Amino acid sequence: MGWGSCATNPPAPAGRPAVLQGPPPPPPDAQELVGTLRGFDAFVNMVLDDVEETGPDGVPSPGRIPSLLLNGNNIAVLVPGGKPSG
Repeated sequence: MGWGSCATNPPAPAGRPAVLQGPPPPPPDAQELVGTLRGFDAFVNMVLDDVEETGPDGVPSPGRIPSLLLNGNNIAVLVPGGKPSG
């Protein structure tokens, strides 16, 4: 086996396009944090400013968190972009 190959997951045959799927749906107890990224490190620990938290029920919590240190082990998906519309 060469570099990057795996016996349990062989590469797709030549000429056959790979099937790309979107991310899996979030777990039912997932929380979403939306804020301004101030900084991060090699372990994807992040400092976010002006953070709005949305709970598992989809309802935003009242108020905003001025600054938040988020452990990289707790991050599942990053979505870059501007502030959400709405």
